[in-house]
Amino acid sequence: MYLEGNFEGEEPLGAPCRGHERKWRNRCVDKGLKDEWLERLNELTLFDLISICEGHEEEPIGHPRRLPHINLRLREAHIGQVVEKWNMFKAAVGSALGECFDAGRVRGHFEIRSGYASDRKGSEPVEVALLRISARFDMEPSSGSPKNEWFEKSIAAAECFDKKLGRILEAVAE
Repeated sequence: MYLEGNFEGEEPLGAPCRGHERKWRNRCVDKGLKDEWLERLNELTLFDLISICEGHEEEPIGHPRRLPHINLRLREAHIGQVVEKWNMFKAAVGSALGECFDAGRVRGHFEIRSGYASDRKGSEPVEVALLRISARFDMEPSSGSPKNEWFEKSIAAAECFDKKLGRILEAVAE
């Protein structure tokens, strides 16, 4: 499910949700996603939730939509500092990622993309930092408990990384 940013004051959703979805803050989200998980992800200090999927067990094994994922984007207010000082703290970011994410079932991937985008006005630099969280297991049908455990661990890891990255950015700013 694709989401974008903080949802306070969102306009009403125009299109109806699909059969496997429900409404949450005027957005369509997968039915199996708990409100608590969505709230916690939207309370992160540095990141915005841009995409979340509970996984679709009807997809064939190996298909990317079969497994759950969470994608977060670093807020624009912080991207300049991250890009400018990346070489100063990338080792600390790597350590924080390793400390927060369980190497078993939860995979965390932090990446910075830098490039140019063109439009009618010309081209301009575009920079984005993403935290991608994905599963390292393939779920069997009716696997609610492992899926719930995965989301709990993944969201706790995202909260951990959000705090640690905040401390890293504060230290570099001093």
